[in-house]
Amino acid sequence: MARRAQIDVRWPTSADGRYLIDHLREADRLELKASIGDVCPYTAMDVVLARCSHAWAVFADGRLLMIGGLVPVGTLLTTDEAEPWMLGTTDLERLPGALTRVALRYLAVMKGHYRRLANHVDARNVKSIRWLKRLGFTVHPETVPFGPYGMPFHPFEMDQ
Repeated sequence: MARRAQIDVRWPTSADGRYLIDHLREADRLELKASIGDVCPYTAMDVVLARCSHAWAVFADGRLLMIGGLVPVGTLLTTDEAEPWMLGTTDLERLPGALTRVALRYLAVMKGHYRRLANHVDARNVKSIRWLKRLGFTVHPETVPFGPYGMPFHPFEMDQ
């Protein structure tokens, strides 16, 4: 019987963010570039982590698999919405089931804090689109121009 990886979850550090950027899955690297353009990805990661109300770094046997979080959006009167995001390292490809188990647990936390979760996913990122659907997000079939290059992204959302 195969040993199940030891999964640890904690708030990501700036060093975790730098490691993530240096070891992104190819699809996530392309999505990040399409989302932020020529902005320094290390700076962008620090800014996004600072804006998160919740963030998670997921490790398996001490190796970083992914970082994700929730960025609150809205106004003072509509603070019950957030943008969920997640980027994975190449190590995530070896343990895809680990991410789903952790995500389902933390999705309950997200929904406990926000009525609506919504963001965009790169149309080229087929694995992430399938994963979002497995988690229960509605991924809209139409694409919209997104990011500085106007690349095609699918809006996705989940309402309580």
